[in-house]
Amino acid sequence: MTYSEKAIQKLTGIEEGDYLKVKTIEYELEGILLPSLELNETDFVKIKINSGYNLGIDCRKAEFSLVRKKKEQTIQPKKYKVNKIEGLNKIGLITTGGTISSKVDYTTGGVKALMKPEEYVESNKDLMEIAEIESIRMPFNRMSEDLNPSHWSIIAKEVAELLNSGLHGIIVTHGTDTLHYTSAALSFALGNLRKPVAVVGAQKSADRGSFDGFLNLTCAARYAASNYSGVKLIMHYTNSDDYCQLIHGCKARKMHSSARNAFRSINEKPQALINKEEFKVLSEDLKENYESTPTELFDKFEEKVGLVKIHPGFNPSILQAYSNYKGIIIEGTGLGHVPTNGELSLIPEIKRLVESGVLVGITTQCIYGTVNDRVYSNLRILKNTGAIFCEDMHSETAFVKLSWVLANTNSIQEAETQMKENLRGEFSRGLNEEWML
Repeated sequence: MTYSEKAIQKLTGIEEGDYLKVKTIEYELEGILLPSLELNETDFVKIKINSGYNLGIDCRKAEFSLVRKKKEQTIQPKKYKVNKIEGLNKIGLITTGGTISSKVDYTTGGVKALMKPEEYVESNKDLMEIAEIESIRMPFNRMSEDLNPSHWSIIAKEVAELLNSGLHGIIVTHGTDTLHYTSAALSFALGNLRKPVAVVGAQKSADRGSFDGFLNLTCAARYAASNYSGVKLIMHYTNSDDYCQLIHGCKARKMHSSARNAFRSINEKPQALINKEEFKVLSEDLKENYESTPTELFDKFEEKVGLVKIHPGFNPSILQAYSNYKGIIIEGTGLGHVPTNGELSLIPEIKRLVESGVLVGITTQCIYGTVNDRVYSNLRILKNTGAIFCEDMHSETAFVKLSWVLANTNSIQEAETQMKENLRGEFSRGLNEEWML
């Protein structure tokens, strides 16, 4: 523990995982003592109360007493016997971290990582009725905000290797904050993909009653065992446990920081709604075209790529910091506008970057809709700098595509050409405002 000396004194005789009573002037409650996750010593004692929520209690305003030691606790997870069902498709699972790859630790009340096939069905019996998890790999275990393009390469290699070993499909579990970056990266890195790859996470921790990972993982297994193909992000469709949505890997985006249905399909409808019993196809783009053919791997990503957001008062000197980069995505306003006139015009700096060999892409910070270089004269001026308008790709997908294109082409001209092409379904045709949130 990294609790303060005062907190440790108050907790004399009580250890992590012990069940204790807390008494303050205002209330009394019981719960499990959790370890402190603070980097520095703290006076706040972390308790998991009976409702499943964690509380931080100021030890200076509370008294603590032991109710029972952790070895005396009788709460046990419900377990299901793992019986193989003949005829189920064999799938692989690649776990990279995140709350979905965890289960409740009934000793401490916290969570710990899942590593064995049996553990995935101990509390989710639906999995063993959908597919046989043949292989589980953990190439790394990181919070998703700590990932970089080199991790996309690692995941892509693992996916391709497992698919080419004969498995029917793959599930990739991942933290949700950058889940949509990775789904886009895999979409580009896996060529000739004729098998299903599900990218999935969880917004709520496994020790919470609102844990969404059960349904998300069940739906991911349904897709991974199906005869559809391609990289799809699979998460809750509503806040209820009714359906998950299947979103094209390049069209998904996290649109809420904490809601279970945080992800949206940008500029096109979800391709399907799934639960254990139903698989409702919503898009004609989703076809049963499964083939057991080799998956090609293009796993290089250029790390010297930037993403900047235009704002009032944006200073051209900010772009100068990207002079030694290979590419940059500029998230413009509206249809792709950047400051064009006056002392803060970005036009000279963008032109200088392009002429020096930096590939510049333009997206919209509106998220929904598309950029368009033909509506206003300022946009035509911007286009004349050599910047590329990235259609209706949202900025994160454009950033990933630019990183991939630059690493997998032999010249800036070839990279520019590929940025303008619809390589993996990243451009939508016939935009429909019906699917805006």
